[in-house]
Amino acid sequence: MESFFSKLRESMMKGDRINIILAAITVTLFWTSNVLGLSIHCTKDDFDRIIQVKESDESLFNIVYSYDSIGNRLSITSQGPTLPPLEASDTGFFSLDNTTLQITVTTYDEKYGDLTYEVAIGTSPGQTDVLDWTEAEIGPNGNVTLGGLNLPLNQKYFVSVRVRNFAGDIVTNEASTDGVIVLDSQEDPDGDGFDNETEVSVMSNPLDPNSFPAETTITLYPGMNLVAIPAEVAYVPYLSSWVSGLGDPSEIDQILYLDKDTGKFVVFKPGQTPPQDVILQGGDALVVYSRVEKTVTFHTILCAEPELVPGFNLVGFSCPPENYTAYDLLEDYGSDTVTSIRRFSPQKGAYEAAGFDENENIIGINFPIVRGEGYIVFVKP
Repeated sequence: MESFFSKLRESMMKGDRINIILAAITVTLFWTSNVLGLSIHCTKDDFDRIIQVKESDESLFNIVYSYDSIGNRLSITSQGPTLPPLEASDTGFFSLDNTTLQITVTTYDEKYGDLTYEVAIGTSPGQTDVLDWTEAEIGPNGNVTLGGLNLPLNQKYFVSVRVRNFAGDIVTNEASTDGVIVLDSQEDPDGDGFDNETEVSVMSNPLDPNSFPAETTITLYPGMNLVAIPAEVAYVPYLSSWVSGLGDPSEIDQILYLDKDTGKFVVFKPGQTPPQDVILQGGDALVVYSRVEKTVTFHTILCAEPELVPGFNLVGFSCPPENYTAYDLLEDYGSDTVTSIRRFSPQKGAYEAAGFDENENIIGINFPIVRGEGYIVFVKP
């Protein structure tokens, strides 16, 4: 033990870096009357096994003391291994509880040592104007609950997170959630006739009058179907998350989505990871190949105007006027924009079409435009 202290003192007096490997113990280095002291919480038999003095950087934590020529300690710094990026997410877009915020953060393996999480709340990412940095307790799976708050309503709040090591150094990036808006459950800020509690419970947007609770039921028939998602998609923007709602592998063979940028279909199969995912915009239509006849019910509506591009379009119309038809749609868009519209009838196994002839007269089948049904619309270049 004497040789250990001698070597440690000699190295530290020269300003060398001393690497100490920690294994679930607490180590304190200090000087008293120009004498190096070391306090360690472990048995003497374990000491030589778990503490090594090296001149390399192989230790888990580096503790660096700086001293002047007569042994006065000038500074202490510490550093650990580089931690993976810290991430933080909240529970959704809206909250009806102004006393609590809940987030989930990245957790780290025990090999990184004793870490302390700190959180702050602000009205923009990274800000601390609501709650300054304070220690937080991390629950299972990285869950964090910030309680005892009194947050003003109708405001968006962001939770920032950072991590310190055993010596108090910040050893991660500062991560921020993407924000949650705190609302009064009984108010109706978008004036659509539904209060915030009702809208949040079914996942429509309480701040958008074009998004509201309503049921739409579509029927899938064996074989090919053209359908559209009429619902609010902000809460669940990725198409892969909607696939299982249409059916499991025993019910659905495959689902095709038309990529407007490439003009090619992206294939989704229930239970499989797609080659690429798709962010829905609202009014998105799909080609669904079903193995069985079944119904699917959506609980919200998003009245989104479909984006039409030159050429072939696969779209849906979530909020058509009452008794709206293919002829009405052609008249609204005009012959200078749209050439034709088609629907597929699974019962007949054939397409029905309406469009403009060479004299710009509307001809063809005047079929109804129905929420939840997909249509092929041809647009002029």
